[in-house]
Amino acid sequence: MAETGDPAMDIQEELQALKHSFKNEIAKLQEKNAELEAKHAAMEAKNADLEAQHLEAEQKISELQPLKGAVADCNDEIVNLMAKNADLQGKHVDANKAISELQDLIETNGRITDKDEDDD
Repeated sequence: MAETGDPAMDIQEELQALKHSFKNEIAKLQEKNAELEAKHAAMEAKNADLEAQHLEAEQKISELQPLKGAVADCNDEIVNLMAKNADLQGKHVDANKAISELQDLIETNGRITDKDEDDD
């Protein structure tokens, strides 16, 4: 900016330059403000989406809550069935032992009977 020698004109030119500079700064700030508003709107949309997901998750949790008790009941039943199975396995072993003893008695009885018949 060249000085004209007229103080009023020089001040006028400085004011025009400042006005132009301020307008540029205002335009930059408005552009930045628009960007920030767009980011803010996007964040609000994301927040609304997250809140919806949160509500959905809470709904699923409340729906699954009764299943938690059912699973615990099933686990208790599994423990009971395993205990019964162990008991039955023990009885099975005892029954096999008794069968073996009966077979031994039958064989022994058969030999005694055969021996008695041979003696006759």
